[in-house]
Amino acid sequence: MKILNCHIENFGKLSGYDRDFTDGCNSIMASNGQGKSTLAAFIRVMFYGFEGEGKRKTGENERKRYEPWQGGVYGGRLTFTDGEGTYILQRTFGAKASEDTFELRDAATNMVSDTYGENIGEQLFLVNAESYMRTAYIGQNDVVTHTTDGINAMIGGIADSTNDLDSYEKALTRLTDLLNKESPTRATGSLYKLQNEVTALHTGVREGSVILDSIHRIEDSMGERQRQLEAYNAERDRLMDKQREIAAYKDRQALKDKWDGVREEYRERLDEVNVRRVAFPKELPTPDGLAAKQELAQEYNRCSESVNFYTLSAEEQNRLESLGNTFMAGMPDMSETTMLMRRWREHDKSLTDETGKKAELKVLRSELDSERRSGRTLPPAAVAGMILILAAMTAAVVSVIIMPSDVMRLVGVAVSALILAGGILLTVLGLKRHRMASDMAAADIEREIEELETDIHDGEDYRRAVAEETKRYLDRYRIPLDPVSVADDLRSLHTMADEYIRLKDKRSEYEKVNEKLKSLKRELDGYIRSLGIEPESDPARQLGRLSMDLRSLGDAMERMETAKSKVEDFKHENDTDMLDALRLPDNMPALEEISERLKKTGNDIDSTAGLIRDESIQHDALAEKLEQWEEDQNSLALKEQELVDGKRRYKNLKKASKYLTLAKESITAKYMEPLLTGFTKYYGSVTGASTDMYRIDANSNITVEELGGQRDTSLLSTGYQDLIGFCLRLSLIDAMYEGEKPILILDDPFVNLDAERLKGAQRLIDRLAQSYQMIYFTCR
Repeated sequence: MKILNCHIENFGKLSGYDRDFTDGCNSIMASNGQGKSTLAAFIRVMFYGFEGEGKRKTGENERKRYEPWQGGVYGGRLTFTDGEGTYILQRTFGAKASEDTFELRDAATNMVSDTYGENIGEQLFLVNAESYMRTAYIGQNDVVTHTTDGINAMIGGIADSTNDLDSYEKALTRLTDLLNKESPTRATGSLYKLQNEVTALHTGVREGSVILDSIHRIEDSMGERQRQLEAYNAERDRLMDKQREIAAYKDRQALKDKWDGVREEYRERLDEVNVRRVAFPKELPTPDGLAAKQELAQEYNRCSESVNFYTLSAEEQNRLESLGNTFMAGMPDMSETTMLMRRWREHDKSLTDETGKKAELKVLRSELDSERRSGRTLPPAAVAGMILILAAMTAAVVSVIIMPSDVMRLVGVAVSALILAGGILLTVLGLKRHRMASDMAAADIEREIEELETDIHDGEDYRRAVAEETKRYLDRYRIPLDPVSVADDLRSLHTMADEYIRLKDKRSEYEKVNEKLKSLKRELDGYIRSLGIEPESDPARQLGRLSMDLRSLGDAMERMETAKSKVEDFKHENDTDMLDALRLPDNMPALEEISERLKKTGNDIDSTAGLIRDESIQHDALAEKLEQWEEDQNSLALKEQELVDGKRRYKNLKKASKYLTLAKESITAKYMEPLLTGFTKYYGSVTGASTDMYRIDANSNITVEELGGQRDTSLLSTGYQDLIGFCLRLSLIDAMYEGEKPILILDDPFVNLDAERLKGAQRLIDRLAQSYQMIYFTCR
């Protein structure tokens, strides 16, 4: 039995609380007031319901105590496994029990299950809430324990016959009431009162004799009643002997029932193995082989995902075909494309430069025309020379006409001649220099024009060659040459090439992965068919289910072998032939019938004793008419006899009580030694000290031998009491649950231990974690 997880919707101060639990010890550490005890109470309430439902005080009435502080749905759910299946237990709680809801679902199918009812705790743990809280559930500061009838029945192997113990308790209670009623030591006891009457009569005896015949007649009647009383007492003794005989038979019958249970368990485990074996028509797979195939199935799932990832869409398929046609002649060369893009950029630059050059050519030609026109004009020097010539000619004429003398005229003409020569020279030199400069400037312009025309022609040739080369390159991929978009076309060519390569790689990867997928499917299907099972579409899920079936079969086979070992061990330890031959005698009454007859006989004894007392009263009334001495003397004799009879009856009642106690102890004493063995084992593992001083009685009470006597453990310190109570609980649980173990709920049971004992307790917890699931609450 294990709890897997819990969810608390609202319970006390806990709200929206989730917790997962594992095998072994689940430690929950939190400071005080954080809800540890509330969580422990929630787990118990989910199985057994609330304690103290009829109490008025909130602290004693758990339903009121754990009402959600913040409101909302009151309850939650638990997921647990009982060793056979996994279930989800859900409860909600109202203001009273009639408003509660209970639901149990099978975790595997999520279907409502009727495996357990609302008293699920008693069905799972086979004991009531009180017995559960005295063993597997340790509440805060409640470690000390004691046995209950349910615990005794579980340990004694008579969990289905607890009515026997109830009958013992009822009969013992009845006898105790009778003993108290007739007690010679209690003020209210009839024998005590009778003894006082006898004492009083002793002090008031008088002589006298009146109506002796009547007194003798009553005495005779009382004698007859006394004989009846003795007969009833004899019958009671006989019935008590019979009761002891039946009790002894019950012990053998209990052993026979246990033998039948062991065999039935083996048959059930064998049937379970046969049922689970149907899942594997042929030979059983090995766990390692099945695990290896599961790994292949996981790889198959990954391949399946890869196939889906690499599968080309219709659009991608069409694109791949289109690009395939585009690159039928081969893939573009990146260096060649880059070179063409560079050359086309040069082509565009050349075209742009040509526009500037043509504009510059037009300017140069205009400058050439202007220069040529400028060469045909007179330069300033020639104009100055011509002015000097005119001036010289004018001066000569003036000299000849104006000068009075020939000398002066000669000098004037000579000066004029010099000026004329200078003017002619200046004019000639000016014209010559102007023409030479104009011719040189025109020649430079003509040279620049020739260079520009050559560059323009070369650019046209270059662009034509680039265009032809680019066209041939694009024609290879069926792309028309568009001067406007040629650069984009060249760039997109490689984008398309990358896309083409990507799509081709994707298709290639798809084909490779798909082939691997088919290969894995063939291998997995072949393996599954080899097990005699038809393959399904999802091999991973199918193999996972087969793995679970194989584990379930393995677990069932282990349980079958365990049950078989129990059968062999039982046969080795007991006379099973005798048990098989054991039959209830036809004339043997039921224990309840004997108890009923004992009760009736006791009533007859009481009735007869009552009649005797009534006749004694009549005797006393008649005796009053005697003289005081004789009357008192006779009365004294009767009272003394009645006292004797009462004491004998009281003695018989005490015997009956003793025999009933012995009958019960005969049931419980047989497991005293196993309980003490279990207790000393656990106590010794914690303390490391000797356990020889500890004893256990038939009521499972632990005593310690100190200073020559057995002492009640309640006289020990709180820490030792807690430790003894904890170890006794463990020994009770070991004796009660031989198969599926219960969950141990431990709410800080070691809070009172010192540091040394705490270390030993921790070692014990580690040891218990190997066999039990524990939920351990602590604040440290």
